[in-house]
Amino acid sequence: MRFKLLFLCLATVTAFAQQYNDQYERMGFQCGWDGNYYSIFNSWGQKVGLGISYSDPSKCEELAHAARKTFVCTWDGDYYSIFNQEGAKIGKGLSSTNYQNCLESSRSANRRFVCTWDGSYYSIFNNYGEKIGKGLSSSNIQTCWESSRNANRNFVCTWDGSYYSIFNSEGIKIGKGLSSSNKYNCVESSRRAAPRFVCTWDGSYYSVHNKDGLKIGKGLSSNNIANCQIAAENARRGKVCTWDGDGYSIFRRNGDRVYEIPRKRYLQECIRDLQYANQYP
Repeated sequence: MRFKLLFLCLATVTAFAQQYNDQYERMGFQCGWDGNYYSIFNSWGQKVGLGISYSDPSKCEELAHAARKTFVCTWDGDYYSIFNQEGAKIGKGLSSTNYQNCLESSRSANRRFVCTWDGSYYSIFNNYGEKIGKGLSSSNIQTCWESSRNANRNFVCTWDGSYYSIFNSEGIKIGKGLSSSNKYNCVESSRRAAPRFVCTWDGSYYSVHNKDGLKIGKGLSSNNIANCQIAAENARRGKVCTWDGDGYSIFRRNGDRVYEIPRKRYLQECIRDLQYANQYP
């Protein structure tokens, strides 16, 4: 009975936390009156960008609603542009007459990555305003939006100049480029990454890497990315299951194998053992 009550409490807290996080991610910016215009304000009450309208709050409210916790689209005096939570402009202005692209960029952003114009191309930026990889396209913003929308906390797929590749939030390329013509595997890897682990191409195989770019274990397959992506997305608390050369083993994020837990023949058997792995530091 005591265990059931504890489980119920944990489930309630988890559900509330998820609901709060979802709401908080949208409540990072609000529309308000600055004395002359309807303007965007951050969560500390500081004005971001310049006023949008002196008579109609609807556009301002639409921009605030589309914003994520870290990024918002607003007027910079000449263009609609992306700003971060501190009020710093990210990239260049997108348009002086049509704010729809800017609006969608903020809506497609996650906490760490956003797509915006860099002056020549649509590119991925982190929340410090640093450009990640190379520009994706000068005419098609859809791929850029897809990259930022499918990024997770620490990993994003973007163009490296020759291939679609995985980058961390500091702009460091992880592994090798995945494909010069098909971005699907790269985008899917970033979407299915855990906070500390991602699957990407190591030059010969699909392999699990940590967020600093260190390869964990051995490559899983030269032609099948599925198990590698499953391994990364099922990582738990700084440990991940991946191929060790003879079977699937649990590794720490520094690349050390947890020898106390025997290797397994199948990946799902190894993943089930992750619940016991936290007994070993």
